[in-house]
Amino acid sequence: MDISEKTHFVKNPHIPWRKPIFYGLVICSFLFMNGCKYGKDLAITESVDSLPRLSPGNACFPKSSFHPGTSLICYYNPTIKTVFYETGIKKGKFLIKNHGEFVTFYPHTQDSIFFMFRDSVILYNAKGDVLKSIFYQRKFTHNGVLYRIGKTVLDVPNLCYNNKQQLLYLPCSNSETNWWEKDFFRNSMLIVGLNIKTGLIQHFPLVRYPVEYSDECYGELANYFYTLKDYNDMYISFNALPSVYKYNLSSDRPEGLKISLPDLKNVPVYDTGYKEDLNIVLEYQKRIDTYWKIIYDPFRKLFYRFHTQPTLNPQQKTHGSYPSNFDVILIIYDEEFNELKRFNFGDSVNHYGTFISYKGLHLKMFRPSDQYEYFKILHFSR
Repeated sequence: MDISEKTHFVKNPHIPWRKPIFYGLVICSFLFMNGCKYGKDLAITESVDSLPRLSPGNACFPKSSFHPGTSLICYYNPTIKTVFYETGIKKGKFLIKNHGEFVTFYPHTQDSIFFMFRDSVILYNAKGDVLKSIFYQRKFTHNGVLYRIGKTVLDVPNLCYNNKQQLLYLPCSNSETNWWEKDFFRNSMLIVGLNIKTGLIQHFPLVRYPVEYSDECYGELANYFYTLKDYNDMYISFNALPSVYKYNLSSDRPEGLKISLPDLKNVPVYDTGYKEDLNIVLEYQKRIDTYWKIIYDPFRKLFYRFHTQPTLNPQQKTHGSYPSNFDVILIIYDEEFNELKRFNFGDSVNHYGTFISYKGLHLKMFRPSDQYEYFKILHFSR
């Protein structure tokens, strides 16, 4: 349910988060970005939405369809194994059967809602009918290296679906070594494709960590986040690298194309002599910028990229219910990665709990409540 809505008028893309000039129900607004070095107008409308927790402490995982022309948002509550969905026209819910350890899910259309478990992918429709069950080997060997399919980051990982080739892209990682070893990154296939029709796994060995990871050490900053554009172009954001990497999955050799973003800070390397000293690892992480989720928005033809940076001015930051020493930064880019707008949310939002839908960009808010989870929704137009 919508709680409030407001509009921002901003003149400079590097001013973090200004107060709204007026409140009320707004259909459309314009940002006059005089002096903006990119010279492009961007209209930003903001609203707040809420999701019932059902019981205190219950976590709900939100996902939405990236499929053009599809209005579908789903929330999965693993405690009661129920999916709640809305399409803009109707709302509903259905139960998920116990198929083992839940990993993630992706609602492509009302007839194609993919649930990934530890060793299977189950295809549901919005009525709760199981349309197909596909079992896969969680561990596999490629070029002599043992890999594991499944959860590799702190977030509930993305699933991306190429409906033209009927490929569901799943995350994987080197299962033989840990991220303190160079071999972890040298043998580091990150993505496999599960063919929904045949159940076969397709390998993408060139979709891997960039050479910076095998040349240097960045402590425990081994997380990566990916998004899909136009079915075949995958963009990956790595924890330790300000650049974004593009992989064309339809190519015979989908090597990464580095997209440099010069306005972002480089992450200093970590001294491996202290890899077992947890205090020094934590101190290192406190002082650096870290790069997180990237999302392509097919509805508005924009990219969103999140990173965190140490708080520079604690007196002026926007606080949520979980104070921290970091600020969450959101940068909006056009399809050529020209920067359009930059937000500093302080610690008022959770960059893990973000997703896009036909409504806009949903940001999970750090707002205390036993009854609801709140989402700030930003809608961009030009």
